[in-house]
Amino acid sequence: PTEEFDSAFGFYQNSGEAPATFDDQALPPHSLWVRGAPVKQEVAQAVAIVGTRAISRYGWQATQNVVSGLVQHEWTPISGGALGVDTVAHETALHNNGHTVAIAACGIDRDYPARNANLFAKIADNGCVISEFAPETAPKRHRFLTRNRLVAALSHGTVVMEAAFRSGALNTLNWAEALGRVAMAVPGPITTSGSLGCHQRIQEGRAQLVTSADEIRALVSRAGEVDPGAQYEINFAATMTQRLSRNELRVFDATPPPGQEKATAEDIAREAGFRLPLTVHLLLALEKMCVVVRHGNTWARRETE
Repeated sequence: PTEEFDSAFGFYQNSGEAPATFDDQALPPHSLWVRGAPVKQEVAQAVAIVGTRAISRYGWQATQNVVSGLVQHEWTPISGGALGVDTVAHETALHNNGHTVAIAACGIDRDYPARNANLFAKIADNGCVISEFAPETAPKRHRFLTRNRLVAALSHGTVVMEAAFRSGALNTLNWAEALGRVAMAVPGPITTSGSLGCHQRIQEGRAQLVTSADEIRALVSRAGEVDPGAQYEINFAATMTQRLSRNELRVFDATPPPGQEKATAEDIAREAGFRLPLTVHLLLALEKMCVVVRHGNTWARRETE
């Protein structure tokens, strides 16, 4: 029934957030044809991954990194089964023993593109292939735009991995906005135009900039459940000198390195431009941090491993 689709898949007619031109398209499907596992089970924790068919090496690597990270935390990537970013997303999920969902723009008894026939069979065994079009329905250009709303609606958010200025993948991002889902985009190199569409959406504030699976999960998970910033602090811990305050760093720089003649506190104070009492105070603090060492009345930086 229509009411069940409204509830389960979050379609909103006359939504205040939806662009006016979407009003006559933001309708629930009359029915869904499915190959594979039950839809509700497969989309319970899902993120849409979309992008260009003309994928670059950068786009390939970025998609693999993002999808493998999502699958590791049991998120299911949803995509359209097309060549390029879609194919890489599906293949990466399967390669990492995850599930994935493909939304077809034709009947589920047809494999489009034909070269992905084996891929669709694997998806049906480890996820599902979904279509709102009856079996034997041929793929047509307008049906790809129609199915994009399903890709966006069945996910917690949509990530555009690589998209040029007029990329069709941006249409899925439009639907994510209209349906109240999280819209995200991965930035690309500025030396090509392949990610211009992503950059424009980020500049306009219509898509959140994301660069990793953790950043995506932080946006689509419950508040506070994922903290990528804290993980970055662990992964990229500050060096010894990066942890020093500005005044501590001035005294440290004025202290002779290992192998050079040691300096008195007066010499260090003169070099650092501080008064002697402050210099002695800072030297003692640096000594506690094990970054300088005292030899009688002289000082030097500690040997580092």
